[in-house]
Amino acid sequence: MSLIFNESGLNEVAPPCVLQSFINHSATLYKVFVVGSQHFVVQRPSLRNFPLGETDQSTIFFDSHQVSKAESCSYLSEPLQTKEVLPPSELVVNQVVQGLQNALGMSLFGVDIIVDSQTGRCAVIDVNAFPGYEGVPGFFPALFSHVNKILKINNKPLASSSQSSETNQPSENIGQQALGFVCRKQSSDKWPVQNNISRIVQERCYSQPLF
Repeated sequence: MSLIFNESGLNEVAPPCVLQSFINHSATLYKVFVVGSQHFVVQRPSLRNFPLGETDQSTIFFDSHQVSKAESCSYLSEPLQTKEVLPPSELVVNQVVQGLQNALGMSLFGVDIIVDSQTGRCAVIDVNAFPGYEGVPGFFPALFSHVNKILKINNKPLASSSQSSETNQPSENIGQQALGFVCRKQSSDKWPVQNNISRIVQERCYSQPLF
């Protein structure tokens, strides 16, 4: 990925590519992991604030995994002295999740949300079809509950964790089986490319002040 600060920096971009406006967000990213009707918000480091407008700053190239992982330590994520920005409210997160679920028809996905350090409004900067859930607290119980709800529609409840212990099958294995089930289900569904995702984001998130 790269941060471009002026028109000449565009010459260093090799298409195809995706362009996004940069929003100062005080080096803080909120990753929302969705599992059916539940979601989990995890705070991660992100890019620090930069001066607004065009500057003579050279293009910065970086690997997002070295900036926004839980264990990341990068000079790009060292926050400058800025006013405190509150995290997105639960109301905003719920509206974003529900809006994307309705638009995408998916039950397992991730959303990256930042909070504008000037306005306090939220912006969705990325949506992942199937994120890595490592380190997300309560993921396997949530996945188990979600798959069980799906199976109950067909009157096929998933074995409980107590039943798995009687057969010496760890609950983590059941979680893996449940994960495989949902993966197969999601892989059979195509992303509705024609949906206007930007409209969903604007209506559900960025048009609403954080507080």
